[in-house]
Formats: sequence, C-alpha cells, structure tokens
Amino acid sequence: MSVPETLLADLPEAIAERVGVVLPDLKNCRAMAGRFDLARLQASGIMAPAVMISRLDGRIDQQLGGPFITFAFDMAAFVVTRDSLGLSRDRAAANIVQALLQLVPNNRWGFEDVGEAEKVRALTLVSTASEKLNVHLAAVSWVQPVALTEVPAAEPLPIDLYVNPHIEGGQA
Repeated sequence: MSVPETLLADLPEAIAERVGVVLPDLKNCRAMAGRFDLARLQASGIMAPAVMISRLDGRIDQQLGGPFITFAFDMAAFVVTRDSLGLSRDRAAANIVQALLQLVPNNRWGFEDVGEAEKVRALTLVSTASEKLNVHLAAVSWVQPVALTEVPAAEPLPIDLYVNPHIEGGQA
C-alpha cells in the first residue's frame, strides 16, 4: 500500500475529527495551518470552547536506508476557552487539556504511515492580553512520526539458510 499523497493535509483533519468525537461540546474543532495566538483568535472570531489542530514544523527523523526516510512533525492542539455559566475559563481549559492528554499519547489517528504520538506536553499560553479579553489559551503539543515513502515489506528468508546440507543424520 502506498503513502497517500494528501497525508500531511489529512492528518490534522483526522485528529480534529477524533477530538470532536471525544469532546462533543466544543463549539469549534477543526484543522488549521500554522501557529495560533491571541491576534489570530481576534481576527478569526473563533467561538469558544474550541480546539484547533495544526501541523507545525517537520524534520527528518530517521533514514532507514535508500530512499526510506521518516519525518518527525511537531503537532499542536490549541485550546481556547472563555468563562461560561458555572464554569470558569481556566477550569474549562484544564478539562479539555486533560482529555487531550488522555487521547494523544501513542495515537496513530488511523493511518498506517503515521507512527505513535510521542513527547506529549501541555502548555499554558495565558498572557496579560488574553486575561483582558477573558480568554484562556492553552496547547497540547506532541511529535508525530510520519513515513512519506513506503517501506517495502521484508521478504521471507529462504529455508536453505536454516538447513545445513552437510549434516548427515543429524550429526556434525
């Protein structure tokens, strides 16, 4: 099976879909390009609570021989919350971050060519400016190994490698 040509575009979308299933009360859960900050929040008018999934930086992870290379992509789930009836923005963000920390580790998101998510961490992005807007910004970031070239299946070793034709009657 070959690597889908749209794997890098499909990955954040698949993650956002899975997050939306786990956190159905989000008002917004989707893939986006690039980093997320307060200016982008203000420009986009995203409704909270929200989780925005992004593929950030990528680099060669392992060269397995020949053209077979795996890449390590930095991924992020940006969390946006506001105060709501009975739940503070800080508490809501902590609940969403906890759900993401339970979902992300070792997840391959249904792709054969994607390795297990690793190096998962939570970040609080609250600033004086976000406090003035009554917004809590947080993120869960991780490294996602991805193979963009197909690694050929190993061929079975021939049986004659295991049998010594010079042994007669089971004696050396």
